[in-house]
Amino acid sequence: MKKFSLSLLILITLISCDYNSVHLLDEDDLAWMEAYENGDTVLFASTEGMDTMFVSRTIHNNSHLTVGLHCFSDYYGNALFDNTIIHHQEKISQSFLMVCTYNDKTQIAIDFNNRFWDYHLLPKVKLKDVEVGDSVYHDCIIIDSLNSHVIRESDLNCVFLVWSKSKGLIQYKYQNGETYSLYKILPN
Repeated sequence: MKKFSLSLLILITLISCDYNSVHLLDEDDLAWMEAYENGDTVLFASTEGMDTMFVSRTIHNNSHLTVGLHCFSDYYGNALFDNTIIHHQEKISQSFLMVCTYNDKTQIAIDFNNRFWDYHLLPKVKLKDVEVGDSVYHDCIIIDSLNSHVIRESDLNCVFLVWSKSKGLIQYKYQNGETYSLYKILPN
């Protein structure tokens, strides 16, 4: 009975213990994650055809719903789009990662088939106006050879991509010159 009582006391202590520190994404940070819902399908059009992107969205921004040894760790809110683009029957990975750091600064990183835009602090990222077709987006990040790097060369590397805070991925251009623009989002 003593072993059971001691085990129960230790379990209750560990479960009720808080993290050393908790760092959560705020509403403005989470606005970047509103472009898509998990399971959405996004179509991109070019003169060469259509690309299809399948959206996988996860948000971990609630320290009360996690399991672990809270007393011995810190909690960092994070959010991720881990998308797959189908281009001429080839699979291309595309991701957008956001993490709240230990000093409550938010960092983001974007990847498109091995073109990486490394961690940058929000809100220091300068958003630009970009015209795509008949639409103008006022909240864009342009990622190209001036501010990113390619870690593995491939015919499917992109020359540039444009990410909008409100609409997500809106345009990209492959090495062969094909430029794809947002056509339609099909909700889950």
